[in-house]
Amino acid sequence: MGLQQVFGRLEAGSQVFMEGLKKVGQIQPVPARRATGSPWTIGAETADRGYIDFSRVAPFLGPLGASRVRIQGGWARCDRGDGLYHWGWLDEIVQAAVDQRLRPWFQLSYGNPAYSGGGGLGLAEGMPCSAEALAAWDRWVRAAVTRYRDRVEEWEVWNEPDFRGPQDAARYTDLFCRTARTLLREQPRARIAGPALANDLEFARRFLEGLEEAGGAARLHEFSFHGYPVNPDDGFELVDSLRALLAKHAPRATLRQGETGAPSESTDLLALRGQPWSEWKQAAWNLRRMIAHHARGIPASLFQIADMYYRREGGARFEGRNPKGLLWTREDGTVERPKLAYRVAQGVFSVFGADYPLRELSPLTAEAPDGRRVEAYAWTACGQDRPNLVAWWDATEPPGVEPRPAGDVALPGFNMDDPVLIDFMSASVFAPLNRSWLAWDRLPLTDTVFAVAERSTLRLDTSDLDTADLAK
Repeated sequence: MGLQQVFGRLEAGSQVFMEGLKKVGQIQPVPARRATGSPWTIGAETADRGYIDFSRVAPFLGPLGASRVRIQGGWARCDRGDGLYHWGWLDEIVQAAVDQRLRPWFQLSYGNPAYSGGGGLGLAEGMPCSAEALAAWDRWVRAAVTRYRDRVEEWEVWNEPDFRGPQDAARYTDLFCRTARTLLREQPRARIAGPALANDLEFARRFLEGLEEAGGAARLHEFSFHGYPVNPDDGFELVDSLRALLAKHAPRATLRQGETGAPSESTDLLALRGQPWSEWKQAAWNLRRMIAHHARGIPASLFQIADMYYRREGGARFEGRNPKGLLWTREDGTVERPKLAYRVAQGVFSVFGADYPLRELSPLTAEAPDGRRVEAYAWTACGQDRPNLVAWWDATEPPGVEPRPAGDVALPGFNMDDPVLIDFMSASVFAPLNRSWLAWDRLPLTDTVFAVAERSTLRLDTSDLDTADLAK
């Protein structure tokens, strides 16, 4: 008997899956203090310009379960051109992260209008170009690494310098090289990422060629890139192209996804604007995007922890609410509540933690009606000799703004001793009442992610279950 028959009329994301299965628990979140070795990063960007209030969202970072947090250093907020460095706001961010056992990934950006030729305060507003501004930049970088090198080992140079096209590649290459020299002189074990590429492959080629010519390829430890495709399973041809460029020009560098995430409501601001969105679609988009990166062996950063409120101050170009946060926040920075996307991210971070090392997986052969595009992969946990988790989803188009009815899909069979079904959207885990339930040729297929896993690989919270039900 296949899953479709066992479940009857299956609806995506439902809490109860009909007769034939019993709920055995919820995915137990793993807090950051126990997430050592996890590949996940959560973004806490834009605090440098006050678009989020870090002090209000900080308590939600540790329970989320990422092992790193990406922060922006804010040259202009630290260095106001008065001969002093104003570190207080940044000290609080770095220490709050460390106290919750998150490793800060510290981005050095943006420009500084306090200096002639210093560039602007935000995205695409220019890099420092004058001798005066570059000297001030060098001083700030040296002061930042000296101040935080006991708590920060990972650095990133600038953010999306390709936003205005490949013509800025040479200027960015020079900025990267001088910044990397300063970092490694003050902290020889520093790991340095760049360029936080938006999407311009020609920019990437010019940067890597210039870096190699300048003798700086060994200083690039990670090539960071971003991505916001309408369909979360699109755009990975860029990964293949970047890997080829790195193999040619900077073979020691690895790829790192530095920023990706969906809004929870329709917006006219920045990435994924002009599309229909809901909290359901945000959570489903993020879910597919995160697992698609993990299956390709790429560490990923989710953008971001809280909704942002951009303001046109100090020459900034953008204004308005950017609702990509996992937390629904008000304009004054207070937190209304976690969104569905927060709970879904907790589940992904818990299941795909250090137990499953990052490696590029081969996609499974999948057969679905109407030729639908299916993404499916099998993971093998550390110390195991056979796959013990298989995840799959309908990747034909973006998730819907509401749950979509399920179809079915056929996957290759895997032997498991005690298989359970994971519904990531509800964080619920189900076991069969009949151990002969699993038929790999009739699995439920929706535009969100399901998985079958060995129960022993999961951390389950059974506190909301009746003890009599557990004994059945």
